[in-house]
Amino acid sequence: MEDDLASEDDVLLCSEQEFHAAAKRNDTKKMEELMKRGVDPKAKNKVDRKALHLAAGAGAEESVRLLLQHDSDVDKQDAYGMNALLLASWFGHLKILQILVSCGAKLNSENKDGLSMLHCAALRGHVHILEFVMEDLEGIHLDHTDQVPCGFIFT
Repeated sequence: MEDDLASEDDVLLCSEQEFHAAAKRNDTKKMEELMKRGVDPKAKNKVDRKALHLAAGAGAEESVRLLLQHDSDVDKQDAYGMNALLLASWFGHLKILQILVSCGAKLNSENKDGLSMLHCAALRGHVHILEFVMEDLEGIHLDHTDQVPCGFIFT
């Protein structure tokens, strides 16, 4: 696939930037079109954020679902140590958080400043995220990799 870099200070091709933008605005039709043209859904920008990071932070539910079908590394951290779960907590996107948890996201992950999903939600005043974590996730037993068992699915 022939494509120019968008700018000298970015590492994404123009089509990859377009894919990231589509993920943020929940445009799965555009995302699927770009993937058919060969765009890598795992492409990272200059701060190591993939489309999954951007979609999770934007609350783009359908984009997150599509990306999880094409990207098995739900816990991948960006240059700041933020993963999709932490970004969903930071921006208060409960449904995204539930989807990520159901796909095995590491619940005790922390960013480079040591902030967990509870810290992220509390700092931003997202009480509904705190309630979900403290009430709904309270009794979940984690396996040795700190992940929810496969049978635990949010609908």
